[in-house]
Amino acid sequence: MSTYKGYKIDGIICVDNAQGETTTDISSKAVDKLIREYDVDIDNVRVMLLVTQDEDFLFPSTAFAVQAKTQMTTDCMVYDINLGGDGFITGLETLIGLLIPYDNSKGIIITADKEKAVAALVGKCNEDITMTFYHRSYPEYWDIAWQSRWNDERIYIKEKYNLLRDKALEYIDELLSQNDSPKLLFPQQCIEDKIIDTPVSIPIMLSETCVTNSKDNYTLCGMGAGGAISLMVCGHV
Repeated sequence: MSTYKGYKIDGIICVDNAQGETTTDISSKAVDKLIREYDVDIDNVRVMLLVTQDEDFLFPSTAFAVQAKTQMTTDCMVYDINLGGDGFITGLETLIGLLIPYDNSKGIIITADKEKAVAALVGKCNEDITMTFYHRSYPEYWDIAWQSRWNDERIYIKEKYNLLRDKALEYIDELLSQNDSPKLLFPQQCIEDKIIDTPVSIPIMLSETCVTNSKDNYTLCGMGAGGAISLMVCGHV
């Protein structure tokens, strides 16, 4: 568990992938839209992280290509994070940690897959907001991701994936009983507050009003098909 005080999500957008677009293309499109809609000063962006399982290159990081295409400054720290369903939350915690040395600077986190990209602007604020991050791993489920990417036996995968979903829901209930977080958001797709049976997901359905409104307490939940569960509890003191 780690807690950060005085940071918030200042803005968040989502864009669809046009036919034939690469991860670099859709990520750059998301960043450009974020900059336009929230009037971002790119000279003040010190960190940019790209969370994806669809990198355009094994080396160098696809984030470097996005940096060049969006004309980010050369002193902006950029790199890729290879994660799926819990990638937004893990990436958000990493981003905040890297921003700590920079007073009043901003960071951008991008999540991108073959269908969509989400870009979020993060920075310090003068309000009493805390973000607390929780992570759990269940290594016995690691092979779900491998099976889901390379196998078509969906019935077997669904049954096994439901076991991990139940673990996630138990963990959520445990944390929500300890925190005043009336709004629960799944960065992954969700149906009736249940995590959908999708083997690998990238955050595509975030509530912009909730995550950018400092007056709301909420919890973000992400579940990776490899057995990782991450939560971020946002509280307004």
